[in-house]
Amino acid sequence: MYFYALYFSLVNKKIFLYLVLLVWGVTLTHATHLIGGEMYYDCLGNNQYKITLKIYRDCGPSNTQGTGYDQNAVVGIYNAFGVLVKTVNLPFPGANQLPMNLTNPCLVAPPNICVEEAIYTGITDLPPLTGGYDLVYQRCCRNPTILNIVTPASYGNTYWAHVPDPGMAVCNSSPRFKNFPPIAICTNDLLNFDHSATDPDGDVLIYEFCRPYHGGSSGNPAPNPPSPPPFNNIIWIGGFNDNYQITSNPAFAINASTGNLVGMATQQGQYVMGVKVKEFRNGNLLSENVRDFQFNVALCDPAIISSISSQTIFCDGLTVSFQNSSQGSSFYFWNFGDPNSTADTSNLTNPTYTYSDTGTYTVMLVANPGWSCADTSYQTFDVRYKLKPSFIPPNPQCLNGNSFDFFAGGLYDTIAAEFLWDFGINATPPSSTDENPQNVSFDVVGFFPVTLTVSQDGCTLSYTDTVKVYPHPVPEFDFPGGLACQPFTVNLVNQSQAWTNMQYLWDFGDGNTSTEPNPIHTYWDSGTYSVTLIVTTSYGCIDTVTITKPNIFHVFPRPVSSFTVQPEEQSIFQPFFNTYNFSKLHTACTWLFGDETLIESCDNQFHEYADSGYYPISLITINEFGCTDTLTRIVRVHPEFVFFIPNAFTPDGDWKNEFYLPKMMGVKEYEFYIFDRWGKVLFNTTEQAEGWNGKANNGSPMPVGVYVYLAKIKDVFGKNHEYIGHVTLIR
Repeated sequence: MYFYALYFSLVNKKIFLYLVLLVWGVTLTHATHLIGGEMYYDCLGNNQYKITLKIYRDCGPSNTQGTGYDQNAVVGIYNAFGVLVKTVNLPFPGANQLPMNLTNPCLVAPPNICVEEAIYTGITDLPPLTGGYDLVYQRCCRNPTILNIVTPASYGNTYWAHVPDPGMAVCNSSPRFKNFPPIAICTNDLLNFDHSATDPDGDVLIYEFCRPYHGGSSGNPAPNPPSPPPFNNIIWIGGFNDNYQITSNPAFAINASTGNLVGMATQQGQYVMGVKVKEFRNGNLLSENVRDFQFNVALCDPAIISSISSQTIFCDGLTVSFQNSSQGSSFYFWNFGDPNSTADTSNLTNPTYTYSDTGTYTVMLVANPGWSCADTSYQTFDVRYKLKPSFIPPNPQCLNGNSFDFFAGGLYDTIAAEFLWDFGINATPPSSTDENPQNVSFDVVGFFPVTLTVSQDGCTLSYTDTVKVYPHPVPEFDFPGGLACQPFTVNLVNQSQAWTNMQYLWDFGDGNTSTEPNPIHTYWDSGTYSVTLIVTTSYGCIDTVTITKPNIFHVFPRPVSSFTVQPEEQSIFQPFFNTYNFSKLHTACTWLFGDETLIESCDNQFHEYADSGYYPISLITINEFGCTDTLTRIVRVHPEFVFFIPNAFTPDGDWKNEFYLPKMMGVKEYEFYIFDRWGKVLFNTTEQAEGWNGKANNGSPMPVGVYVYLAKIKDVFGKNHEYIGHVTLIR
C-alpha cells in the first residue's frame, strides 16, 4: 500500500505543517494548496497592537503550480457593526521549511514531503472603540483530497481575531496555540495530544471542536478587503459533524479545560479539523481563536525487516560487537541468548555484549518492539577465545654473519595453537613450524616480510612484520688537488655510505682529529701526511670500519718575503724611496710600487713618485716548489702648495711663451681671470693647465699693453688664497 500524508499544525512561536499526499492504488495528480493557519494579537500599550498571522502551504514538487504566499497579506479591521475601519498590509517575511518528526515508528513518510511556514507580523493603532474590533484575513484554496467536507477545493480559509470592548478588557492579548500534532497518525493507533493554548494575560481558556470558516474563492482567492463577520462555514459531508470530524473509534474528544485531544482514527484519508479556544475574564467572553488543520490518517504497515548481520570475525574473544542491518525500523530489542546471565539484553541499535563463556549462541533482534509493525530475526554466533598473533621483529643486523631469533607473541592458546613461520626465499630456513624458531639467516641485504600464522580452534590468523638486513658501512672520502703550500687548508669531502646514521673520526696525520662529517683542516707545517677515516654505526648494522689514504698531502714550505723602506714618508719636493730586500728561501722576486711600476728583481730598489699620495710597496717571492709569499708596506708622499705666475708673455706665433698661465702645485680648487683696464673679463678658466692666448672672448687679438689677472685658489690643506697682479702682453 502506497500513501502520501498531508498534515500541518500550529504552535506559539512556530506552527508546523507537514504534507503527505495519500494515494490508494494510484498517485494523485492534484496540486495541494494552503494547508491552514491562525491569527492572534498582542497589546503593546498606547493603543498599539501587534498582529501575527501564520500561514502554511505545501512546498512539495506536486505543488509547483499551487497557491503561493501573498506578498502583502491584507488584514481587514471592522467595528462592531461590520463597517471597515481600515486595512493593514502585512509584508511577506519569507518562508521557512519545517522539520518532520514522526512519533509512530510504524509510519514511513514519503521522501518528498515539504511544508513551509510564513509568519506575517505588523503593528497598527487601535484606539478604544465601543464593541471592539474584528481582525479578518481570508485566502483560498484548500486541498481537494479532503474527505470530510463537501467539494473541498472550492473552500478557502478565514482567520479571525476579536479585540474586545474596552469596557470588558483594556489592552487585551489573545490566546495562541502552543503545540503541534504528529505529522501523521496511524489507523487503529490511539492519539493522545496536548492541543492547549497560552494566553499572555493569564485569562481562563476553554476548548471545543468547531466548524472551520470558509473564505475566498477560486475567482477571488485573496479578497481585498476580506469580508466582515459573520463568516460562512464549511459544509460537512454526510456522517461528519462538529463533534465527529474524523472516522474514529473511540471518537476524537477534546478536554474543555486542558485542551488534551484523544481519539483513534479507523479509516485512512485526509480530514480537516477545527478547534476553538475561548478566552474568559471574570466570566465574560473576551475573544476566541479558531484554527483548522488537516489530520492525515495512514495505514501504518511499512515493510519493517529485522536483520542481524552474519558473523565475520571469529576467535576474537568473549566480547562480540553486533551489526544491525534492519530496514525501516526505529527501535530495537536484543536478546543475546546467554543462559548464564539475566542482563543479556539491549535496546541499542548496534550493541556490544561480553559472554560468560565460549560457545554457540542464538541471538534475537526485535525491530520496533511493542508496535504493530514489529519484526523478529535470529542469528547464530560462535564465541571463541581471542586469537591475535604477533611478534616483535628482532633488531636489524649486518649481512655478514647475520642470525635472527624469533618469538611468537600476541593472544593464543599455547597448547592448542599451531604455528607456521614464512621467512621468504632469501632465508635459511625459509619456513618453520616452531613456536620460537632460532638461527634464521638471510643471504642478501634488504627488508624482508616475515609472516606468522597461528591456527587454533578452527580459526587461522596471520601477522606480518619486517626483518631488516643492512650492509656494512663503507668509509670513503675525497679531497681537492693542487699545490699544497704551508699553511695548507683543505676541505675533506665525506663519501661514506651506510643504511643508518654514521659517526666519524678523522685523523689528519699531524696529531689533530675531528668528528665533523666534512671537516676543514689546516696543515701549518710542511711535510707529508696520511689521513685516516673511521666510520661507526650504532644501530642497524652495528659496525666500525676504517680507511687510510697514506701520504695524500705533500705540504711544501713557503719563502719568506721581507724588506724595509727608507724613508716611509717624503715631501712631493723629494719623492724618493729606497727598498732593502731581506727575504729568505726564494728563487725569484717581483716588486710592485703601487703606481703601475713592476720590477722583477731581488735587488734593492730606488723609486721616485710623480704625485703625492699613499702607495703600497709589495714584494712577492717564489721558491723552487712554486710556493709564494707576499709582504706589503705603505709609504706616503706629502703634498705641498706652490703658486708662481710670470709678469709678461709674448703670444706672437713663434710657439714660445704663447700662453699666459700660473705654475702651481697642491691646488684643490682653482679660478683664473684676465681683465682689461676697464675691468672687462677677457678670459676665465677653472682648468689648471689652461692659459690665456692673448685674445678677447670673441677671438680678436688684444693689443700690446698691461692687463690685470686674478687667481682664486683653495689648496690641498683647505686654505684659501687670492692673487692679483699685472701682466704685460708683448708681441
